[in-house]
Formats: sequence, C-alpha cells, structure tokens
Amino acid sequence: MRARAFGKLSAAAAALLLVCLFACLLLPVGSAQAEGTEPWYYAHEYLDLRENGAVRTEGARLAASAAQSGAEDIVIAVIDTGLDLDTSWVDWRAALVLDEGGRFLGYDAYGVAEEGMDPEEAKKQDNWQDEAGSGEYASDLHGTKVAGSIALTVQAAGLFEHIKIYPVKAAETGTNKFSVKAVAEAVEHAIEIGADVINLSISSAPKYVSAWETGENAERLKAAISAASEKAIIVAAAGNDGADSADTLYYPAAYEEVVGVMSYGVDGGFYSGSNYGPAYDIAAPGESIWSGDHYTTGTSMAAGLVSAGSAVLMLNAETRALSAGAQMPRATVLSRALISAGDGSVSSPDGAEVPVLDIYAAMTLDTSELGGSYLPVTGIEISGTAGKGSVLSASDENALTVQTVREQFGQGKSEVTLTAKLRPYWDADPAEYANIVWTVEEFEKDGEDLTAVAGSRREIGRGEKLTFLFEETGIFKIKAEIAGEGGETFSAEMSFSVAYGQWFGSEAHIVPADFVSSEGYADGSGKVPSEAVCYRSGVSLTITSIEDFDVADVSWYVDGRYAGSGEVFDYRPDSFGEHTVTAYVRLNSEGGSSVPYKITGSFLVDSRSYAEHPYMIPVWCAIGVLILTAVVLLSLSAAKKRAARAAALAAEEGGSADDPVKESPIRKERAVPPPYEPKGGRKKKN
Repeated sequence: MRARAFGKLSAAAAALLLVCLFACLLLPVGSAQAEGTEPWYYAHEYLDLRENGAVRTEGARLAASAAQSGAEDIVIAVIDTGLDLDTSWVDWRAALVLDEGGRFLGYDAYGVAEEGMDPEEAKKQDNWQDEAGSGEYASDLHGTKVAGSIALTVQAAGLFEHIKIYPVKAAETGTNKFSVKAVAEAVEHAIEIGADVINLSISSAPKYVSAWETGENAERLKAAISAASEKAIIVAAAGNDGADSADTLYYPAAYEEVVGVMSYGVDGGFYSGSNYGPAYDIAAPGESIWSGDHYTTGTSMAAGLVSAGSAVLMLNAETRALSAGAQMPRATVLSRALISAGDGSVSSPDGAEVPVLDIYAAMTLDTSELGGSYLPVTGIEISGTAGKGSVLSASDENALTVQTVREQFGQGKSEVTLTAKLRPYWDADPAEYANIVWTVEEFEKDGEDLTAVAGSRREIGRGEKLTFLFEETGIFKIKAEIAGEGGETFSAEMSFSVAYGQWFGSEAHIVPADFVSSEGYADGSGKVPSEAVCYRSGVSLTITSIEDFDVADVSWYVDGRYAGSGEVFDYRPDSFGEHTVTAYVRLNSEGGSSVPYKITGSFLVDSRSYAEHPYMIPVWCAIGVLILTAVVLLSLSAAKKRAARAAALAAEEGGSADDPVKESPIRKERAVPPPYEPKGGRKKKN
C-alpha cells in the first residue's frame, strides 16, 4: 500500500489489523450474530459472498496480487449522517482509514458548509460522529448502517486490507436533514482526500428537486460531481418512492456522472418501493440488509453494496495496470464496466431489463481490455435556465418577457443560459464539445403551424454552453448541432415565445440617460435620480423601463410647454433658474397606439451660471489670494517710494537724511532763569 495524505498504518496497527483479519477469516460471514442465525443479509447467495464461495476465493487471489503489485488502498468516501464508532457489529478499526497515529479519519462537511466550522475542526472525531436523534427528521444512524453494509461486504470478499472507508457527515447532527450546500462541500472534500469511490445513499424529495437542479449550491454540487467523476466512481441511491424517472427525477442519482442504484428484493424480483427509469443505471440487493441489530430496506443499502463492488473493480483495475505497466482506465470507463460486467438483470416496472450488481464479475474482469478511448457521439441534449434561474423546458414552448437591462423585477432579464450534453454520457470525447454550433431562428405562426422566417437563422455561439439575450418579441428556436463520425448530424432545440411585458407606471421615471446603463439600474440597488444641476450646459433625459417596450412616441414638456419628442430628450436650458420636465409615453399595440401614459413625477433641472459651479470655489479663492497679494505688494511699493522721495529731498539740502542734526552756533538754547524772589523773602499779606 502506498501512503496517502492521511498516512500509513503504524507497524503495531498493521500487525493488529492482520490479526483481526485472520480472525475474521476463521469466523462465519456476519460473525456479529449469534451462531446458528441467518447470514448477515439475504443477498449472500445473490452476490456469492458465502464463506466458501467463488467471491471469497477470487478475493484472496486479488488481495495477494494487490499486495505484490503495491496497489494503493481503495478509499470509499461515505457521504451520509456520519458514523457511530460505538457500534460493535463492525470492526471499524479494520474498516476505516487511519492516520499515522492510528486515529480514525473523517470530516464534518455540514459543519463547514452550514455552521461556519473551521475545516481543521471538522476533522475531529467528535464532529463527524453519527448520533441518533428525535423528532420528525431524527437520525436513525443511517450513515452507520450504510458504512456497515459496505464494510461487511468488503470483509466477506476478504479485502479488508485493501479497501477502506472514509466517513463524511453531510447532515445536521442528530438528523437525516441534508443540504445541497453540505453535499457539495462533502464531494469536494472527497476529491481532496483522493477518494476512489464516493457513496451517496441520499435522495432529494420531489418538492425540493429544484434546489438540486438550479441555483448557486446546485451548480457548485454539479461542478464537484463532474470533477470527481474523472477520478472516482460516484454511486447514489435512486430513492424509495416507487417513482418513474420519466415523471420525477431524484438527485444526486439522476446526475449523468453518477451511477444511480435501484434495488431488488428477497424474491429476486424488482423491489416495489424502489424508484426506477432510464435516469438510473443498475440494481443491487436492497431488502432486509443486516444493520447491526435489525434489517434495513431501501436503495440506500443497495447503493452501499454497489460502492463496495465499485471498490473491488477499482482494486482489480489498479492491480492489473500496475502489473502491466499500463495506465489506469478512466473512472467513467470503469463506471460503465461495472454496470455491464455481469450477465444478470431484473425487470423494472417500466418493462426495462436493469443490469444487476455482480461482484465476482468486477473481480475477474480483464480491465486491460477496456481501453481508454472515447466512444463516438450518438446524440445531443440541451437544458438550461432563464432569468433568475427558472428551469427551461426542452419539450414545451418557453414564455419569456422582454427585459434587456434590469434584473430586479419579475424573473430577471430575458436571457437564457443553455448547456449541451453529448451522448453517450461520460464517454463522449470532451474535445467534441468545441464542435457544437448554436443557432437561433425566428418563426411565424399560422394557426397551429410554424413557418421559419426567411433569412432569420444565424449562428450565435459554439461550445458546450451558450448565453443569449432576447431583445425582440417573436417566436424563436435555439438549436445545438454537432456532426457525427459517419457524417450524420445530431441536434436538439428549444422553443421560445418572447413578448413585451405589461406597462407599470410605478417603474417609469424620468432620469438622466446614463443612469439606465449603470449597475444600480440593472440590479435595483441604485437610487433613482430626480434632479440635475446644469452650469450653462444641458442634460440628456430618458425614461426607465421603455427599453423593454414597443414605444410609439414620447412627448417632452418643460415648465408645461411642449419641448420635444423621442425616447431621449437632449435639454439645454435657455435661462437660469429651476425648470420642471415632464413626459408622456404612447406604446404601440395591435389596435394602434395606446393612450398616452403620463410619467409619474417630474424631473427638476436647475440651470446656473459657471460662476456658481462648485469647481469655481478654488478659482474664487485663488483670485482672492491674488488680490490680497497685490494689495500687500502695492503697499510695500508705496512705502518704498515715500522713503525714496525723502532721501532725495535731504540730498538737495546738502545732507543726507541719515546725517546727524548739527547744532546752530548762534541759536544756542537759553537757560531759563528761576522765578524772581525779593530779598528777605515774600511779604505776607495783611
């Protein structure tokens, strides 16, 4: 065995495993039951899993060949409700993937997808354990039962050492409630850890089928399954409503890359509760399968047995490829080989002969003869969605309403997204998809008859996918065509009746013309503008929603006076101030033009001079600074001029304005005599 991302078994663990395996080989199949009871499930004879049966003998040979060639462990990812390790009817340590430390490995995809759990936290055993619950959707340890039936089948084939189980929980803890988002996360994780087989013993309910067909989560799941099918065999239960796939599809079994499993019963006939039809591929025992302490019936158990058979086929193919130095066949080739390996069949309620699982044939099939070549194209189908995800019909005429820009009203734009699928499913060369040609053609209706409009057919795309926007009314057909190897042409088409919608005045507003090309208008997130300011300029106005109607004419009025016509009105105010713009719309109809519809609300145009423009604020500031600077400079200049004149005057008088003042020799300052007082002092007055 070569190491995977989860590591090899330690020497001690490997030794313990061999001891357990040897002990198992000495015990009767289904040793968890008391001696003398019935085998662990009725199909031991149908699948030849008896103690001394051919499968056990061939299994021993395959195990020896796998060990000698160094074949890698085949890992089955069981996407379900988790796994309860406390159950004792299976030797889980021998059955499950272990890390280098001998710890069980698994993953809680539901926790990651729906609860925001960290992916590393999701790998902890406590998070992916299966738990019983209570209530309407209570878990009955469904995942444990499915994984257990797989483990017992592998054990009965003697291949415990080479085929391992990796549990992935995709349901809410304690319930059987799965989400498409969680299943997508689970499949993606299965790809990441390198699973060779992916078991999906789950099935959509009819009322929730659209969640598996359209929408973000469905697209994510389909992309994950498509990617996984290149490397792994994907197996899913067809469901237990006794329904024909021609009436109702059950997913994920109905996805083209998935091996859909029906079930047959104890009597060897088709089980009445199993879904059936051409959407599914193979039948396996599904009635009274041993589940620890009781028997379980349903396509879930049948799918588990097919997953075990798929793992056996994978191990067989890998061993042969390694021994011959050849490449491993594609997973899609092995899926087809698994379905057709045996000779047996069972009649389904629709009269079809359904191939049944043959584990011995899967063990002994010479996979080197399968080859890896693709098969010639034998047909083509198309499917698709419109607007916000409504599913299109391939057989009936699809009604669309012209909506070329907006996405926020009704069902979205009148845009279709179509996908072609080549037959045979899985085995048509992917390179052939580039040769698909898409065309559209218009038709005229004469009573019940359709006649193609001459010259209207044109090519609109190539490849697997097409996106096309209907901008005009009429009856159209979109066709996908591809040429076969023998010169024949295979085609598929869809019909569309495209009409104008009903006029809603609440959706019509006068707006600037550039608003209708904005993202805010397309998705409804933008606020509808109702006014504009013009600075000696004009504004182009239009009306929301008229791009999706057959407009006869539009009349425009400014301040109550007629000002022009047309879907776009280029208005340039001839005076400053506020002006009110209104409009009337008339639509074309079968009996002529309709009465004019007045557009609710008006549009205000405020016409101003350039001087009032906000961009002029820095200009005015700059002018102010210049004026202030000029004043300062002029003041300084005047002061300098005054100083210069003073200097010139002083020079004319023989001096300089800076020379010290000279004292006049004849004009000396006189001393001021003190006040006169008579000798003897002042006389007193009597």
